[in-house]
Amino acid sequence: MVDEMVLITQQWLNDTYSGKHGYNPVEESGKTGWDTIYGLTRALQIELGISEPADNFGPTTQRLFKPLKRQAPDSKPSNMNFILQGALWCKGFNPGGFTGVFYEKTENAVKEFQKAAGLTTQDGICHHVNYESLIRHERF
Repeated sequence: MVDEMVLITQQWLNDTYSGKHGYNPVEESGKTGWDTIYGLTRALQIELGISEPADNFGPTTQRLFKPLKRQAPDSKPSNMNFILQGALWCKGFNPGGFTGVFYEKTENAVKEFQKAAGLTTQDGICHHVNYESLIRHERF
C-alpha cells in the first residue's frame, strides 16, 4: 500500500538532493524502506555541512545537530524541518503536513513520538537522540 506522504517525502528528497555529493536517490514507492531512511540521514548530513555523508547517524552528526523546536508563526520553511516531517511521516506520525515549518502540529507529532518511544522528556523539541531514533529503520 502506498503512503502518499511517504511518496511526497521521497520525491522531495530526490528533487532537493539529487546530484549533491554523498546523496543516493531513493526509490519513489510510497513505502518506507532502507533507501528512504538512508536518504533522510544523508539529507540531514548535507544540511549539517558534513563533507562525506553516510548511511549512519554518527558522532559528527550528533555533535552538529541543533535541536529543532516550534517556530514563530511567520517563520520560513527549512530543509531541516522538511527532513524532520518526512521522518515523522515515515514512522507513522502525522506532523500536520509537509510544509518545512515547525508549528503546533509538528510539535505534537514529536511529543507523540517521544511518548511512543518511552522517553521521559516529552517536550516536543527534537533533540539529536529523538532525530536519531526517527531516522532508524527499527522500533524504538
